[in-house]
Amino acid sequence: MDLNEIFKSTKTTLPLMLSELVETQCSIKAMLTVILAELADNDPVREQRLVDDCNKCREKELLRVVAIFASWDNKN
Repeated sequence: MDLNEIFKSTKTTLPLMLSELVETQCSIKAMLTVILAELADNDPVREQRLVDDCNKCREKELLRVVAIFASWDNKN
């Protein structure tokens, strides 16, 4: 997917896209917080373990996204 092509062919703007992404991320975080609390069943140790696992997954995903951006820079 080429973001430049999307911006050229639609009325999408970078600020509008970023606003939507931030709103979506906030909603996702809120939903996952509720799910984690339910899964932990009032056990703070279990909740912390779940949060730690989520953070590990987040770090892996961030590295994947950074690698994608880095590959874009190398293509230009």
